[in-house]
Amino acid sequence: MITVAIDERECTLPDSVKDLRSYLDWMHSDESPEIGHYWWLQGQVWVDYDMEEIFSHALLKTEFAIVLGSLVKAAKTGLLFTDGVLISNPEADISGEPDGLFVSHESVQNGSVQFVAESPDRFTVLQGSPDMVLEIVSRSSVRKDKVVLRQAYWAAGVKEYWLVDARRGLLQFDILRRTSKAFQAVRKQDGWMKSSVFCRQFRLVQTVTSSNLPEYSLEVR
Repeated sequence: MITVAIDERECTLPDSVKDLRSYLDWMHSDESPEIGHYWWLQGQVWVDYDMEEIFSHALLKTEFAIVLGSLVKAAKTGLLFTDGVLISNPEADISGEPDGLFVSHESVQNGSVQFVAESPDRFTVLQGSPDMVLEIVSRSSVRKDKVVLRQAYWAAGVKEYWLVDARRGLLQFDILRRTSKAFQAVRKQDGWMKSSVFCRQFRLVQTVTSSNLPEYSLEVR
C-alpha cells in the first residue's frame, strides 16, 4: 500500500485496506475518516486536508451546479450531481468524490453506470463511467486534478473531463474530450468550447461584484 498525502501530511490507514473493494468497505464503515477528502487511485490513497477556498472553489462549484443543473433538468437528459457522490470504477481501479458529475439516462439504461445500494433504500456509490466529471483545482490538488485524475478518468471511460483553475485570479476552464488514447482539450473560439455531452457551447467569464468580490458566469449557447 502506498499512501500519498497531497498536502504532505501523513495518513494512517488500517491494514485491511489493500485494494479498491477493501477501500470502499472502509469508507462505509464506522472507522471511515471524518476529516479530509480521500481518493483511491490505482493502488494509491490520495488525501486532501485543505478546506475549500470560498471564491476560487466553492463559488465556482455553485455556478456550475446552477447552470448545468437547470440545463439538464430542462432537457431531461439525465442527472447532475455536485460533490458528495462517491464514484467507483473497478476497471480503472479508482474511487472518490468529484466536484461534480453528469450521468445521462442513456448511460443508466445501457449499464455504463449503476447505482449501488448499501441497503434497499440507501444508494451510496455510483459505479461505472459518468458522462462528464468536473474538478476545480485547489492549492493542494494540482497534480491530482491535472495529471493523475486526467489519466484515471480516461481509463474509467469518462466522455468529458471539465477542469477549472481560478487560483490567484487567473481563470482557466478546459473541456477535455475523450479520444482513443487520451483526453484532448476542446479548441476554444473566443473562449467558447463545444461539449458533445451537453450538445451546447460553454464559456466561463469572471467579473467583479459591486462589493469588489469575484463573480463567475458559465455562459451557454
